[in-house]
Amino acid sequence: MSIHILNGSIQDVTAQAPPLLPILRSDAQARVLAVLLLEPQQTWTVSALAQRADVSQPTATREVQRLQRSGLVHVAGNRSARSITVDTGSPYFPELSSLMLKAFGPVRVLAGELRGLAGVEEAWLFGSWARRYLGEEGAAPVDIDLLVAGRPDMDDLAAATTRAGSTLGRPVGVTVLSREEWAGAATGFVRAVRDGARVRVVGADE
Repeated sequence: MSIHILNGSIQDVTAQAPPLLPILRSDAQARVLAVLLLEPQQTWTVSALAQRADVSQPTATREVQRLQRSGLVHVAGNRSARSITVDTGSPYFPELSSLMLKAFGPVRVLAGELRGLAGVEEAWLFGSWARRYLGEEGAAPVDIDLLVAGRPDMDDLAAATTRAGSTLGRPVGVTVLSREEWAGAATGFVRAVRDGARVRVVGADE
């Protein structure tokens, strides 16, 4: 279970509407939908889905049951070995998967574009999208802020982020720093990014 501590009280943030797409009932619903609809060819067990979505197994089970009743997923097997697959033929699938991609897909889409791109050592999402993704309330992000550490070819990087922005329906603004500039945190901007909300795209864990 994901929790935040606010004013001394513990809150289950999976029960709150996700700031990135508050038309959904809860953050848990958003996480489960994002995992399923961003990887629609994958077959999941409840435990694997719960782990990837970072929710409890009972929560994952409830969300899957709701999705099954709506016709968005198929569930096969017995209670101890259920398999869950997305029904891509559902009339709801195209539009709902597009919504989930635009709201929750930047990490996956940008990781796909940046992995293997020469000179990219680390990449992080920051700014308003990262804040909404990590649960901070606020206005919907109008663009996506990306920081790249390394020495990539700038034309290749521009092409990659342009493709990602087209897929995500939002422009991707990219800031490039050398590995030394990022590690040294010598400027106010770098310190602000390091101390603020950020989501890793590629690169080693800190």
